Amino acid sequence: KIGDEIDVESLIEHQSSLNEVEFEWIRQYLAHGPLHHQQHPTWHRPMWLLRQCWLALEQQTSELQQALKEACTVPGKKETQGMNAACKTLAGILRERAGLRNTWSVRSADTAYHDRHWQDADG
Repeated sequence: KIGDEIDVESLIEHQSSLNEVEFEWIRQYLAHGPLHHQQHPTWHRPMWLLRQCWLALEQQTSELQQALKEACTVPGKKETQGMNAACKTLAGILRERAGLRNTWSVRSADTAYHDRHWQDADG
């Protein structure tokens, strides 16, 4: 259930954290490839924990999105200014995230992205 007022600033901070974790940590780490992962076992657990946090944030976002949708479809319930602001804010953030994910998909599909040859330190 969702109340009549939603703190839009908290919503923005929550979603900003989600973007930071996904695009600046998880995807960047994965972009280095399996060899990098294999060579840095000390990062395995921290990255696993970070992914678990990211999954929890994603779940919270999904639940909020569903709650907002339900709140807007309750017969006789008037939408509040705060609810409208939350809906618009979340919609904008989700569009932005979809664009970022699309950019990463295009990048990772590029053959140049996979054909990098990394020289070792003796290289």
